[in-house]
Amino acid sequence: MIRLRPLFGLLSAVFVVGLSAPTAASAKTWPPSDVVAKAELPVPADVLFAQLSDLRVHQAVWMGNCGADWAVGSPATGVGAKAELVVTVGSWQRPLQASLSRADAPRMEPAFPGRVDLDHAGKKGFIQTWTLTPLGAAGTAVELKTWVAAPPFPFRRAYFNKVQPGWKACHAKAIQTLGELARR
Repeated sequence: MIRLRPLFGLLSAVFVVGLSAPTAASAKTWPPSDVVAKAELPVPADVLFAQLSDLRVHQAVWMGNCGADWAVGSPATGVGAKAELVVTVGSWQRPLQASLSRADAPRMEPAFPGRVDLDHAGKKGFIQTWTLTPLGAAGTAVELKTWVAAPPFPFRRAYFNKVQPGWKACHAKAIQTLGELARR
């Protein structure tokens, strides 16, 4: 809290109260900055895992849906596969290099879900985690989570009001597109 000399009288009281009053931009009021989407797909977990272990499938899932300019390297499958891409959400764009950094196959029991991590490297990078929880032979609970640190002021409000909602919609569409590709 900033204290001003009493010489300023009412102005100092208003100023001090204005600084100490909670505001809508307070860090305590922001929601979590990570982006999460969940859905149940009528596709076995092992089929989805095989799809997500291939960066060409990631390219098909994200192209036109928050992703552009994909260039998949060789090899395109398994841990260590690499790609270059541009992530776009509204007016927000970020060119990144990505790699499959983790691929744990599901064990066909809910207690042992599968997991595939796509690591977008760099100072402004992030990790996308696909979690595949088997729901029996006929389906899989899919969670797509992007671990994101909220941007600093003055960009924070724009992130939570425009970028994050747009990105959540992209994640939901990515899961839907994955299910469509896996059923072909």
